[in-house]
Order: sequence, then C-alpha cells, then structure tokens
Amino acid sequence: MVDIYAFIAMNEAEKACAVGDGTYLGGRFENNTIIQLYGVGDFYVEVFFDPLINKITRFRPFKTVTLLEPYLKNINII
Repeated sequence: MVDIYAFIAMNEAEKACAVGDGTYLGGRFENNTIIQLYGVGDFYVEVFFDPLINKITRFRPFKTVTLLEPYLKNINII
C-alpha cells in the first residue's frame, strides 16, 4: 500500500492508478468542478475533475479530518 509521501512523488498517471485502487467515499460539486473523495491507504485523496474539458485537473492528498467536513453534510443519519 502506498503512503502519502510516495503518492505525492508520483506522476499523474500513477496517482490515478493509486486512487483507482482506493475506496470511493463520496463526492461533491463546487465551482463547476466535480470533486470525488477516496480513501487510499491511511490517507484521503480528493480528485478534482473538470467536466467542461473532461479531465482530472488536480489530486489533493491529505490526512487532516478538517478537510472531510464538506462531505459530512451529505451523510444522513436516521
């Protein structure tokens, strides 16, 4: 399993493969961008996708729980 530092050092294609091996956790839409959250090993990765150009524009790996907040509002607990 890849760690966050190895992930940061990867090229874009390698990052896409690593995310593909991860677990999809949720998604959101912000500023005309689709942002999908994945669990990869012991960290999270946000994948930013621009549907206008049909391309991933950014990967943001992180460990901090604070960055999970935008996804928590989409969880219904009943």
